[in-house]
Amino acid sequence: MLSPGGYIEGLKYLQHLGQQVVVLQILEPEEREPDLLGNFELVDCETNAVKEVSVTPLLLQAYRKQTEEFLSGLSQFCAAREITYHLTSTDEHLEQILLRSLRTLGVVN
Repeated sequence: MLSPGGYIEGLKYLQHLGQQVVVLQILEPEEREPDLLGNFELVDCETNAVKEVSVTPLLLQAYRKQTEEFLSGLSQFCAAREITYHLTSTDEHLEQILLRSLRTLGVVN
């Protein structure tokens, strides 16, 4: 999901190769509901690009809307292509994700 070009082509390619594709999206609770205001310097962990931002209530509202639209779009894309998709949180233990959630989805036995 971190490709600058998006996720669509990569997932389509994996399917084209005949792979069983599973998208397991794990987010920090703060990624969906950030609780911060003020001035920050953000550093992209992949490119080291630095950006200064002022987080306002209006910016947080726009961020939340964009995040939910992204997650909804990913979920709909996966459903349309019969790709297993599971959204979870870092609050959920890895064992629970692997043993319960993915088993329920039929990904693991």
